[in-house]
Amino acid sequence: HVPNNSEWEMLINSLGGDSSAALKLLSSGTNESGFTAIPSPLVCGWGFGPETSFWSDTPYLNPHASKPYAYYYFVGENIIVNKLNLFSDPQCYGYSVRCVKDNN
Repeated sequence: HVPNNSEWEMLINSLGGDSSAALKLLSSGTNESGFTAIPSPLVCGWGFGPETSFWSDTPYLNPHASKPYAYYYFVGENIIVNKLNLFSDPQCYGYSVRCVKDNN
């Protein structure tokens, strides 16, 4: 299934928080998490770089939007800081999906 915000936060916290998790998730990082976030272009047109974004299953309630919104986690790096941030965008944007195996 697509993880919700709580499941993403469990992963982030288990990897030491936002900055530490970004370094441990990115393909250019330590790969200590066992999950390699490979940088990917964004279908909505922002470009390609040392970052990627993953959808959350948690909807974002935007009363002014004409399309449904959801949260996503941006995993990126630059010279100064690695970062993992929570944002929201219309669900029609082409971000990546990280699936989580069900336990049953």
